[in-house]
Amino acid sequence: MKASTLLNTNGKGFTLLELMVVITIISILAALLFPVFKRMQESANRVACMNNLSQIYKSMVMYSMDNQDVYPSNFVAMAKYLQEGEMLKCRSDKWRIIASAISNLTSATADQFCSYNLMIKATDRSPITPTSASALVLACDKDGNNNNVTRNGFGKNHGEEGGNVLYNNGSVRWMNTETWVTNTLGGSDLNTVVGY
Repeated sequence: MKASTLLNTNGKGFTLLELMVVITIISILAALLFPVFKRMQESANRVACMNNLSQIYKSMVMYSMDNQDVYPSNFVAMAKYLQEGEMLKCRSDKWRIIASAISNLTSATADQFCSYNLMIKATDRSPITPTSASALVLACDKDGNNNNVTRNGFGKNHGEEGGNVLYNNGSVRWMNTETWVTNTLGGSDLNTVVGY
């Protein structure tokens, strides 16, 4: 590249003021675009989280086929069907790390490796099975660093906006925090939440 291409029309180089104006414009554009990129990244993380819950559902169904139509009582029981610990870690979850193997999960390490809660019983205390009502919630995001979800605690994995919820029909839907507080969860019992 010739030195003359860096010169302005007067034959002189760019002035400090011209360079500062260009840098300022680039900085302003970057500042305007940063929140957009952050929202796009969170949207991608939500989709990845939905995919994880979908894979968890498929693993639960395979488990139930091998175990007299009964869902597993925890994620560790699905180790044969969920091969990767990455499936139990939501990308938006800043508090947990990926388990090297699902068998590493225990009740003591669940809050370190697992981003999701599993619901194992309905409010009538009956176990949730593949033949239970399709509106029953099977699994959902944990409440960020507060760990297991509660009636008033949900959605901190995704910036306190809400979280993904897996239903007994295999569908995964976004639920905002306001809806969570008033939702019946299809009859799932929050007192039987398992985090590992």
